[in-house]
Amino acid sequence: MTDSTGAEQSSLQALLLPLQTVIAAWAARDLPAFEGIWTEDADLIAQDGTYVVGRHEISNFARSLLDGRLKNSRIVANPQRVRTLGDAVGVVQAAGGLLLPGEFRISPERRVVQTFVLTRVGDRWLIDTCQSTGTMANGSGP
Repeated sequence: MTDSTGAEQSSLQALLLPLQTVIAAWAARDLPAFEGIWTEDADLIAQDGTYVVGRHEISNFARSLLDGRLKNSRIVANPQRVRTLGDAVGVVQAAGGLLLPGEFRISPERRVVQTFVLTRVGDRWLIDTCQSTGTMANGSGP
């Protein structure tokens, strides 16, 4: 994470709240909380290349995964870089992936690097864009 102190550190910590909400909401299958952390016209590019536009559509996509092949999975995301690009835009880059039930390590085919572009809406940071890119299975990725 970026080194900083005081008010800047607090601001950078606030940028992590949407990511923490995604992780917690996914684990709890709390789709209203999951949906509420995206901007109305947000977009998501999933690891498999699926492209989804819109808060509600992203939530429906998550529901289909949670009801299907990723039922009872958990998201792991370790922030690698956190920064602001002015007063109303932030970027969080994280390494992680998905753990399926019974797993304690992310399998190579589910390891990702994610980039979240966040927009300040009022006093909250919301996800405007998220792109997940698979890392190399030979261990050279994060």
